[in-house]
Amino acid sequence: MFLPEIPTLRSWEQEKLRDFITRIDRSSKLARTQEISAVDCIQILKTEFGLEDFYRDQSRKSDDLDQANDEVFLDVITTLAENFKTPIEFFQFICKSRGDNDGDSKNTSENGISKEGDSKSNEIYLSTIHKAKGKEFPNVIYFNLSKSDTNSKQAQFIEEERRVAYVGATRPKDDLLITFSSRKPSDFLIEMSLNSKFKDIKDEELKRRSTSSRLHLEKEKVVLKQLEANKGIAIALFNELTKTQSSKWPDWLYGLIWEIQNWRINNTKARIQRIDMQIKRHLETIIRPLSFELNEIEEEINMRAALGLGNNS
Repeated sequence: MFLPEIPTLRSWEQEKLRDFITRIDRSSKLARTQEISAVDCIQILKTEFGLEDFYRDQSRKSDDLDQANDEVFLDVITTLAENFKTPIEFFQFICKSRGDNDGDSKNTSENGISKEGDSKSNEIYLSTIHKAKGKEFPNVIYFNLSKSDTNSKQAQFIEEERRVAYVGATRPKDDLLITFSSRKPSDFLIEMSLNSKFKDIKDEELKRRSTSSRLHLEKEKVVLKQLEANKGIAIALFNELTKTQSSKWPDWLYGLIWEIQNWRINNTKARIQRIDMQIKRHLETIIRPLSFELNEIEEEINMRAALGLGNNS
């Protein structure tokens, strides 16, 4: 390939530049053929041109935590490329995505949610935390919230890392899915995942509380079922009392019997209402609080296990 002489470059620099341009030209021609897949093309960029090593090196050097996420960003792009047969198809998809994002300022509210409602509901936004700051989305996947490879323990760095993690974790309106390395989960993942009310409680005590709460809840559910059964009996009696019956009594006795029947109907109706109130009160003051407490405890136990904390919590 012809390369004009550049006086400011030494001979070995010109040789490296010539080699680099040659490899770009060769890769560009290959990408235009049907002989290579989109993901293979990305892999060439990562290995042949050292793009993967570049981002990994930048992640180690940079104190900008959002910049460090670019390594994961590249992995996500590689995964996306697996869905396209050719580099051209993937390139067209990327161009369209960029074009859609450029138009978002016209179609998106200040919090980042599309103004067009359902027509935009299935779109996926791939973004760094820095670019997502100040925006909200229905659902968010936070990639690779793991411990940084940096050895910096400066308070300023730790606070900056905590701030970035907080921004990323508070973008969703509904659901948040966090991925992380099982060998080195971020300390901030632990902070945001574990319940602070159980901070000083050991695993064995949590399990004991879980068993106690479950037994208590089962006992109270038996009480609830009894109340519901009593209500069913009262409703059956009410239905029986309100059935139309043929008169078997003389007129002078019928009025008295009807008064007694009406009194029984009103009493049964009042009983049904009292049982309804008891059921409602039992649900609101006992069943639901116990269920919530048990769910909290079990979520804490499961989260500790998922994070590999074991008996060290």
